[in-house]
Amino acid sequence: MFHDKWNKHHPPGTSGNVGPSSSAVRQFLTYNYSKLQREFTLLDLSGGGHAAALPDAEAKQCASILAAGHLQQQYVLWEDRSILYIEHVYFTSIRDAVRNSPFLQQVCEDHNISLDHLLRRCKEADPDSVYRHLPMKRALAAATTQLRAAFGGQQLSWLGRLPTLLHDTFYMDECTVWVGKDMMGKLMVWCHKDWLLWYFLL
Repeated sequence: MFHDKWNKHHPPGTSGNVGPSSSAVRQFLTYNYSKLQREFTLLDLSGGGHAAALPDAEAKQCASILAAGHLQQQYVLWEDRSILYIEHVYFTSIRDAVRNSPFLQQVCEDHNISLDHLLRRCKEADPDSVYRHLPMKRALAAATTQLRAAFGGQQLSWLGRLPTLLHDTFYMDECTVWVGKDMMGKLMVWCHKDWLLWYFLL
């Protein structure tokens, strides 16, 4: 059986058929043993065929979900208390969308389609659904900006007594927080091309 299977995948005259290395043989045996456990046969199985086409109506609905994002519960800790709040977030990938959307999960199961197929049909159904950089910036109220400017002026008057003051004081929400390699303060998300792309963090 080994010779039949080996010669079928390594015809005479190929490098794999002449003096196979021990690693190649071991890999071949491991693959077929796993196949026997998984499929209960060593026969070559036919492919599953093309994935079923996702109907346009459902593809359009999936595209709307992908572009809309979802509401996500967040929390912050304040004096040993957890404060819960809800914020809107966009999906960073089709995998992220399916993981957080029961409807998309059900569509994939019902039609037996891959994530790549789902994404392709979403883009076909809604060409305006795009993958874009989403700048992240906190919006400061005018009163907050004025208060900080006034406090900054007061800090300047203290420099004579505290020369290191400006090195020790900073506003956290005005700093850039790097959360990934080469992100440049941006995040790639799926959204509609005409939607406002400024994302204000709570």
